Amino acid sequence: LNISMKLSLALAIFLFGVLASAIHQIPVSNNVPDLENGIQYEAENAFKNVKSSVSSCKFDDKKVSGTVAMLSTESYIIFTVNIASDGIYPVTLFAQSCDQSKTLVNIHANGHPQMMEEPLDLTAGAITHDLSLRFGLNTISYMVQGGSVAIDRIVVKGGIPMAPRGATVQYEEIEAEASNYQGYLIGPDRAWCSLPSEASGRQAVQLNSSGNFVEFTPTSSFNAIVVRFSIPNTEDGVGQAAELNLLVNGNQATTLNVTSYYSWTYGSYPFFRVPSQGNPHHFYDDVRFLFSQTYPSGTKVRLIGASPITYTIDLADFYTVPAPYSMPSGFISVIDHGADPTGTQDSAPAFQETIEAAVSGGHAVWIPQGKFHLTYRLNMPNSITIRGAGPWYTELWGHDVGFDGQQSTGVQLFDYAVFGTTNVRVDSEVSSAVGSSLSSSLVQNLWIEHDKCGMWLDGPFDSLMITGVTIRNTFADGVNFHQGVTNSVVEQSVIRNTGDDGLAMWPQQPQDYHSNTFKFNTVSLPMLANTIAIYGGSDNSATDNYCADTVVEGAGLQTGTRFGSVQLGGQTTFARNTLVRTGSPDMYNPSSSGEGCIWIYSDSGPISTGGLSFDQIDISDAYYQIVMFYQGQTNNVSFTNINADGAEYMWEERTAGSIYAANVVATNVQTGIWNCGVPFTITQGPGNSGWDSTKCS
Repeated sequence: LNISMKLSLALAIFLFGVLASAIHQIPVSNNVPDLENGIQYEAENAFKNVKSSVSSCKFDDKKVSGTVAMLSTESYIIFTVNIASDGIYPVTLFAQSCDQSKTLVNIHANGHPQMMEEPLDLTAGAITHDLSLRFGLNTISYMVQGGSVAIDRIVVKGGIPMAPRGATVQYEEIEAEASNYQGYLIGPDRAWCSLPSEASGRQAVQLNSSGNFVEFTPTSSFNAIVVRFSIPNTEDGVGQAAELNLLVNGNQATTLNVTSYYSWTYGSYPFFRVPSQGNPHHFYDDVRFLFSQTYPSGTKVRLIGASPITYTIDLADFYTVPAPYSMPSGFISVIDHGADPTGTQDSAPAFQETIEAAVSGGHAVWIPQGKFHLTYRLNMPNSITIRGAGPWYTELWGHDVGFDGQQSTGVQLFDYAVFGTTNVRVDSEVSSAVGSSLSSSLVQNLWIEHDKCGMWLDGPFDSLMITGVTIRNTFADGVNFHQGVTNSVVEQSVIRNTGDDGLAMWPQQPQDYHSNTFKFNTVSLPMLANTIAIYGGSDNSATDNYCADTVVEGAGLQTGTRFGSVQLGGQTTFARNTLVRTGSPDMYNPSSSGEGCIWIYSDSGPISTGGLSFDQIDISDAYYQIVMFYQGQTNNVSFTNINADGAEYMWEERTAGSIYAANVVATNVQTGIWNCGVPFTITQGPGNSGWDSTKCS
């Protein structure tokens, strides 16, 4: 996954030839499988659902790596692993039985049963078994069915290392301006309501004559493409359709149908499709295409406009898409209950009937290849599994389409896409591909576009795992954990071009809210608000994420007690995150300093209990300030091992408080501290540099 920082050139310079830039790259995984030693996955990094505590359990310390997970009966652990190709892989489980020589364990891979109620002999501390795994991300789960067990780690021979930060993905991303093109370069520009401000890296290429093109050259093989583009809106705001020719090695491969129907909003929050209201924004959308063959690295892919309009091309993602999955045993198909795979007829009644039949018969639901039109939302009962043939093959479409839990437990959703028809935010609508409450549930490998929200999940619920999800082009949040959520996680997901926070924890009172994590996600280009926000609650965290290109009213990381939330408390942790081109202008006061890359904003109560920590954060190319403290007393906050490169200020102190800072290194920062007389104390530990000046302006 290669995303280049864009060159600083003037707006609308007409260029011919190649512009190549490699100033900044997202960390990527090494795609070489380790066949000899295998890849190690630690229990402390895995998802755990612990039903009851284990009082005591001994484990040979010499065989322990990291922290041991203690699991009792009905508890489970899920490891996320990366695999190069479909096949059978030896997996070694390092575990120790706590109270008997053999422990009954159910083992699943991607929700498929592999070994059920298998009595595993764990007296030696390790056991190897073969599992059927597939290309890309996989989940491997161990559920204890009898007895108790201490699990330390697994080792997968033939596994591939994960990306060190951000999501591990199966595509290569290439910026238009870092490619061969003939057209006009726009940007860089961060002014809200400008086309460059919403482009990845704040630059894009415009094609506005017959000789213009953008030509990408992927360095890896591929069989699918996603193009991020913008075309002009119509005067009435309804939107228009156009065509974009796609050539492969000089030959016409297909014509992409593009539209402005799902872009362009105006006015003030929550924004409307009325051009006369001014403030045009939310310019971009995606179009995707699956080729009939796989092309090698070095293939030339050229985009040429086919309609008499201006096209703005931001980037292209080149995917390796596996073959469609087949229906497993124990499933019943929605086709058998009358669903229409052509998308002509309403399939919602057939889907609901299939779900009810699956529950009554002890089966799971299969959605085969096809485009299925749904006219209303569907309910998910307890213990239902819904599976598709893959998100490039199984598509559900319609307005306000999605599945809702009903205080449901044990739900599993796999391998399909949801394409809504939302093109304006209406907060009275659910319009979320996955909604309501899901406890002890797993959501894996979904693709969601054009809904209001990707997933809006209302508590109370506990132990929900979301992994390997793609959410793009929504009109509100990507994922929102709202009210009463505990022990849940979003990981290894890609969130782009949302209409509000990319990932948000909103612990609206009065329910308990704690121990949730956003980790190893790539979140970019929220059109409003933050890439990641934690608005309260206790012992929550955001770690190992890659965040980029906030647009307006938002930060890379925001936290505090906001929006009527449960007080921020316990230990709130932000660690090992990368922030690139974050911070943004103020929508209502564009001449102000805007919002910081890190924004601590506690308007509903002070930050005074527990602890709030930022550690190992790498920040580059800030909009204005690196860290902003805004409203509410701020105490018990620590910043350690922070690298900041490029900003006007390191700290903007607009409220009273005190923090601790150690190994905070600022480079290319004009002034260290902005303070106009508020009582604010920074207790300095060792290793700080580059921010010793102070001013008020």
